[in-house]
Amino acid sequence: MMGPINNDEPKIEGEKPPIPPPVVAADAPEDKHCFPYYDFSVSLGRRFDKSFLFILLVQNFNFGLWILVQLSAQDLFKAYMD
Repeated sequence: MMGPINNDEPKIEGEKPPIPPPVVAADAPEDKHCFPYYDFSVSLGRRFDKSFLFILLVQNFNFGLWILVQLSAQDLFKAYMD
């Protein structure tokens, strides 16, 4: 008779068991802060290179400004058409 199935063991010979996701220190409940997005930005700083984060910030800032230009142009045309 077979015993209970152990999910940690590979089901197929040669197959490796799944790797559990890494635990990030910023995700721990005792490290929560009251500032919005502080924990998220700290975890990004721990995971990625500073130059990548700088490029990401500049890209998001540039895209946000472009959206503001588009919305202001749409509002201008809407006001002109009225």
